[in-house]
Amino acid sequence: MSNFSMLPPPVDGIPQDLRCLVCADRAEGFHFGCLSCAACGAFFRRSISDQKVYYCLTRKCSVIYDPSKKGGCCRYCRFTKCLAVGMLPQEVRAKRSSAPAFLPLSGAVRDRARALAAAAAAQQAQLQQQPGVDGTIVERILHLRRELHNEPPMPMPNERTIFSSLRHALQEEFEIFRCLANSHSLIRELIFDNDSDILVCAHWCDLEPPVRDIFLMYFLHETLFCTARGGGIQLDRLILPNRSFVELNEHYISLFFMEDPTVSEPASLARLCSSPFSTLVQSCARTIQSAHLDETDSAILFYVSLSQSVAPMQRLPAAERSRHAMFAELAHSLEAVGVDFSVKIGNVMFLLESLLNAVTAMHEIISFVYVSGTIWKEVKNEEEVPVTTSCQSSHSS
Repeated sequence: MSNFSMLPPPVDGIPQDLRCLVCADRAEGFHFGCLSCAACGAFFRRSISDQKVYYCLTRKCSVIYDPSKKGGCCRYCRFTKCLAVGMLPQEVRAKRSSAPAFLPLSGAVRDRARALAAAAAAQQAQLQQQPGVDGTIVERILHLRRELHNEPPMPMPNERTIFSSLRHALQEEFEIFRCLANSHSLIRELIFDNDSDILVCAHWCDLEPPVRDIFLMYFLHETLFCTARGGGIQLDRLILPNRSFVELNEHYISLFFMEDPTVSEPASLARLCSSPFSTLVQSCARTIQSAHLDETDSAILFYVSLSQSVAPMQRLPAAERSRHAMFAELAHSLEAVGVDFSVKIGNVMFLLESLLNAVTAMHEIISFVYVSGTIWKEVKNEEEVPVTTSCQSSHSS
């Protein structure tokens, strides 16, 4: 077990002196969701707000407070311990939203897919029973995001991923995306011009270019928010939706490819991929973290980023109508509270540029892997057929 996940030694009975869960010094209250001393709380706040990046060679340094020791402890290990005991980056300068905008993904993919399809079917049935009551576009997007992230936060990631894990994460998220596309009209109308069409391909590699771009935007949207919420910027790592991570230096990226037997020339591939991997974390995720989005803003960014993945001439009429309706709703609601609509949308479009850059970086990684002779499809994937069947049956019902 990693020493970062170990808590300070417990005190028998009711403690007279509550101790910081990070350094075991005297605790002074709850800071960012964790009982800690003021020093550790301030350290965590500065790390997030200033977007510092830490490094450590051993990654096993002790962070227990020792008054006889001069100098501070390792910042990388201290920040990792802060995450391990439950400090939440999203609580730093958190905005007014009472519900977290993005919760890390977890759970069985099949159960989540069925739950998404069932919830969508129930919502559709309710709207059909009440034809005069239809939620606004923004409310429907918020409902979709809450369905997708209705699970409690996961603990600190503790496994460095290998290339096969990245393949699995992409396919896992594609199965969720496929169920969203087949169950939710807001997502389906981005892809299909006919309400009766469903997404039936078994692997994301089989998607046509416009739909593949939408899926990659969806995957990177989740990945970048997981990275920002999981401290990936400070630890210089890309955190995937399945909570594994990729260390962002050439040595670890080489190990990332080397540990998978299907990858040829891992050292060369690492040199080529180090720059786009770094772009995802230190440029794109950094911009997302500094925005401190509330639930509504993040939901709007989610839908706009998916729709913006398609070139204007290729967008379907239904999707364009939904986009215009959403912007009209926002303009009306913001005008009612005295907020400048142009400023609000300008901030969203600024973040959208980072997401589009992330898709470009991901395309580079995919291209480099193809050039290396490695395939993205795994040889065996027993979950593909059952998930497809459940999505189709839920949609047809």
